[in-house]
This record gives sequence, C-alpha cells and structure tokens, in this order.
Amino acid sequence: MGSILRHFSSHYFQDASNFKFTNVVCDSHNKSWIVFHECRLRVVQRNNITVNLNATLLHPVTVLHINTQILKKANGYKPWLVNVTIDFCAYLRRRNNPTINLVFGLIRTVSNLYHHCPFQVGCHL
Repeated sequence: MGSILRHFSSHYFQDASNFKFTNVVCDSHNKSWIVFHECRLRVVQRNNITVNLNATLLHPVTVLHINTQILKKANGYKPWLVNVTIDFCAYLRRRNNPTINLVFGLIRTVSNLYHHCPFQVGCHL
C-alpha cells in the first residue's frame, strides 16, 4: 500500500499551479471616505512578492465591498475564472465562503484585518 501511495503522490502531484502577482490597484471611489497612502507590490525574493497596502478611513464603515479579479496573461490580460465582489463585513460576521476562507486564512496572520465591522474613523488598514 505504501509503494502505491508513494507512486500516486509522485506521479500525480508533481505539477502545481503557479500564481504570480504582477499588479495591484487600490482605488477609492469616494476620496472623502478612504485615503490610500500606499498600494504596491514589493519583491522580497525571486518568487516571493508581498502586497503593501496602507489606507486610512475617514468615516466609520459598516458595509465594505471588495472586488477581486484574476486575469490571465494571453495576448493582453483577459478575465479568467474569478471575478468576485463580496461584502467583507458580512463575511466577517459569518465565514461561510470557502474560497474567501482560503485567501483570508493566508493573509490573516500578517495583516491587521482581523477586527469586526464597523471599522472606526482613523483606522489604519
């Protein structure tokens, strides 16, 4: 059984998907509510890229919509597989979205986004 499992894992799990961030855009549709001080990608190592985001809230936020999109590079950037808008405050109340759970689980340990809505005035994200 061990040799079959070893063959299965070495044969089927060699290929893996590789996602690489090439751009991040932080846009405020209402500059009187939120100000983005920094929104950029920083290369730490060859295949290790971090997203630096620094923003200040100017009013209390009770509803926060986040739009996330993954684009595929093929003769320009084309929409691919994911174009999701979520109500982040509703997600923080009930964590019932498995895809967002996966992503939020990765950034929760290195971020200060682990407090609940409403986000208060002067809150730095």
